[in-house]
Amino acid sequence: LGAGLDAGVSAQGTDNALAQGDLVINGVVIGASLSSYDTASTTNASSSAIAKVEAINQLSDETGVVAEVNLNQAGGSQMATSAAATSGTISINDVAINITVGGDDLAADRASVVASINAFTDQTGVRAIDTGTNEGGVVLEAADGRNIELSSTLSTAATGLADTGGATDVFEGGFTLRSTTGGPIELQEGTGDLKNSGLVEGSYDPGLATVGSTSGATTSQALANGDLVINDVVVGATLTTSDTASSTLKDASAIAKAAAINAVSADTEVRAVVNENVVDGATMTGGADSGTITINGVSTASIITSADTTASRQEVVDAINAISGQTGVTAVDSGNDDDGVMLVAEDGRNIDLSTTMASTNTGLIANNVYIGSYSLESASEITVTAGTNGNLAASGLKVGVYGGAESGQFLSEVNISTVEGAEDALEAVDNALETINSARGDLGAVQNRLSSTITNLEVTHENLSAAKSRIADADFASETASLSRAQVLQQAGMSMLSQANSQPQNVLSLLQ
Repeated sequence: LGAGLDAGVSAQGTDNALAQGDLVINGVVIGASLSSYDTASTTNASSSAIAKVEAINQLSDETGVVAEVNLNQAGGSQMATSAAATSGTISINDVAINITVGGDDLAADRASVVASINAFTDQTGVRAIDTGTNEGGVVLEAADGRNIELSSTLSTAATGLADTGGATDVFEGGFTLRSTTGGPIELQEGTGDLKNSGLVEGSYDPGLATVGSTSGATTSQALANGDLVINDVVVGATLTTSDTASSTLKDASAIAKAAAINAVSADTEVRAVVNENVVDGATMTGGADSGTITINGVSTASIITSADTTASRQEVVDAINAISGQTGVTAVDSGNDDDGVMLVAEDGRNIDLSTTMASTNTGLIANNVYIGSYSLESASEITVTAGTNGNLAASGLKVGVYGGAESGQFLSEVNISTVEGAEDALEAVDNALETINSARGDLGAVQNRLSSTITNLEVTHENLSAAKSRIADADFASETASLSRAQVLQQAGMSMLSQANSQPQNVLSLLQ
């Protein structure tokens, strides 16, 4: 209790559009995001937050979930001084903008870049923000969530703009899901790839502001001190000692990153939760092959595959699961050749995969170390920015504001020792009361419907009982009258019969 009333589950932006079946919300398959849904973005419109939100909201009545576009941000880059002034052109959403920087005064250069870009905001839909630091550079924002297409003839060190690798790059924004029923938000992968949505599979409490990190193959993704800043608090370096489960790249694991984030959670009011590490399988064609599979340093028994892909998947699954107690990893048969064999580490540890067998025969993904993901949770919005090192990518997060809740605080974290803390506590109590009142209102509505139903059932029961009585029960007065009538008729008949029997006797007495 105490979380912001508009809290929800946020997605990070991705370069890929939603395909039919990529995302399942509360058991409902979401359709494809189409470029026609987004009239604002100049490129990759089908991949934009605007298009994805439209695809999700078309089924809101069925899912009980609505999606809202987040502010789209393209993080800045670290700047460096130069001995000479430089001029060049940047392009934002197909609008060319001329820029000149002096090179010796980086604060003045940032101001020049910001002024030049903001002079074209009405055309580009993008606004530039001076972070006030040489490390943070200049951040670009699109308030309506449209994509930010950026290219530049100037170096990022000169402008402080996002690094595009010397080419044109597109920065897609995220969105936030909110429950309209007060129930949990269940996210699943369907027949496609959930990663295209920017969401992480799981069941989410609608009262929490949440965003998940990305996951995948890596060579080294450890966090250094200053790579990640959450709610203006610098997150420290990840440590190998934080992860006692992974066999390699311990400081790069989701477990280590969550520990580093949680070490400063008292200051950020954000906690990290490690997600289940799920590694998708590979497409199978089938073929004769043999060998072993090594997972987290432990090898399986010898495996033999054949052209029968179903039997081969079962061989691989059985062999891997026979050592799951040592590896912490289980194998799951997807049941089809397209998805092969999935690997799952429930505790989120790294999955180190190695084999000489072909992926087309085993259904396993390519050899690599696969890092899991984690989710950030808070009572209020979560602001992610790059630190002094500029290697935010190592965190699996992007620059942005997530979770949807503008303000809030868990009642368990209330601290009234300061004026600011007391003000936050009042707001948290207000949020908690609003949540309780909303729940009471929902329960009251349900109770009213139940009461109405009970009343209707009672009336129906009474009517049915009356009908049954009319059918089955005797009318006492009517039946008594009928009985009296029958008795009178019986007595009259007996009297007539008696008289009839006495007539012959009377005749005989006359003849005597």
